[in-house]
Amino acid sequence: MKKTTKIVSMAILLGVALTSCSKEETIIPQTKKVTPDYEVSIKDLKAYYANRINVKITDLSYNEETQQFSLWGVDQVSREKLTEFYKFNNQ
Repeated sequence: MKKTTKIVSMAILLGVALTSCSKEETIIPQTKKVTPDYEVSIKDLKAYYANRINVKITDLSYNEETQQFSLWGVDQVSREKLTEFYKFNNQ
């Protein structure tokens, strides 16, 4: 009798432990991504970016190969991200 009670108790404890450790589903909210409906010219993006960071347009350059906008030779932002910012602010 004592042995049976011990086995049943262990089975109950094991069952509780296994069910309490079940994996919870986590729902990660998706951020709204602005998809490009139209192509924004490099000239417009440079003018927008220069205005936002308060520099001359001539201080900015665009690298076609890496698709990065640079300020004084240092990569700052990708064309994709800058287009996203541009569209978000010009809706």
